[in-house]
Amino acid sequence: MKRIVDQAIYEKYVSQENKSLVKDFLIEKKAQGKVASTLQQYSWDLRIILFLIHEHFENKKLIDLTRKDIRNLSIIFQEMGMSNARVNGLMSALRSALEFCADDDDYNYEFNVGSRVRGLPKNPIRDITFITEDQINWLIDELLEQEKYMLATYLALSYYSAARKNEVYQVQKEGLTEHYYTNVVRGKRGKKFRLYYNHRVQKCIRLYINQRGKDTIPDLFVRVYKNGERKRLNKSVFNYWCDIFAKMLNEKEG
Repeated sequence: MKRIVDQAIYEKYVSQENKSLVKDFLIEKKAQGKVASTLQQYSWDLRIILFLIHEHFENKKLIDLTRKDIRNLSIIFQEMGMSNARVNGLMSALRSALEFCADDDDYNYEFNVGSRVRGLPKNPIRDITFITEDQINWLIDELLEQEKYMLATYLALSYYSAARKNEVYQVQKEGLTEHYYTNVVRGKRGKKFRLYYNHRVQKCIRLYINQRGKDTIPDLFVRVYKNGERKRLNKSVFNYWCDIFAKMLNEKEG
């Protein structure tokens, strides 16, 4: 899926009042002890919502959205090709923000109308296809040959450390080329541990870090823009990369 939010339009035209509301909401969630990854997901989801409210609802205030508006927003998400799970995630972020407004005395908002909009049913469970170690190694070799070192690093680290997407996303670059383990990450149920990897993974990491060049961003996965600006990748790009891997295998094996 292509990028939804146009940065220039978001900065210049999206409602400042809505941005301030989201900022207040995130501060409240942080005060409640929500972890950084949850706060970041709220921020990304609400950013999409504010942009689409500008595009489709004339920059309407969040607290002025009607039940019909919220229902129509859900339809817009679906028409953009999002899965039911993704739509429900976005709608959950919106409902949480509106619930915050209903509870906060600073907002003239009595009832969370988002609570009256039903979530979508779960998508049917897809068949899970496991790929072999030979296929993994072929993919890594191909990515290295194409000098797609960041993708090779993600695939190799995920496979050889048996890590989940959210765990890999927390990896920082410091010391990765000197050791065979990462910083401490947080897994399911709040468990903390390091990811361990082998020489093959370290080779990918070294090539990627050399290609990336010097910067002060501690995170491993960073996007370098044409103008030289660098930002931490959105975690959702990992799903896009997996689609690339699947396409490569399909082209190889038919």
